[in-house]
Amino acid sequence: MVGTAMGAILGGLAGVAMAIIDTRFAISSYEASGPTIEVMLMTVLGGAGTLIGPMLGAAAVRLLAYTLPNLKEISPLLERWQLILGLIYIGTVMFLPYGIVGTYRTRIKRSLERILTPARKAA
Repeated sequence: MVGTAMGAILGGLAGVAMAIIDTRFAISSYEASGPTIEVMLMTVLGGAGTLIGPMLGAAAVRLLAYTLPNLKEISPLLERWQLILGLIYIGTVMFLPYGIVGTYRTRIKRSLERILTPARKAA
């Protein structure tokens, strides 16, 4: 417990010293948070807890991020492609809470249980 507290104190002091010494100090975490958020959304979209889920989510996000901006010539609504991408993410979280792969696995499992349950009761 004491070691953790000492580590936190030393880390905080080092951060303060760096902020005082470095006169070019600027908060750049907002600039660098884009890729982090994108990776998180890829995982949420595909489904966490599986290997194929985030890979599928990454493919879907890259495909949508590539195709939606190129579709602005079709309709003026598609000029707001980031809004459409955000609505897709919100819909995924609301209607596919386990992601694409997790929801698919849950539905397959329920279907198999429904099919096999009457057969087990008859036997």
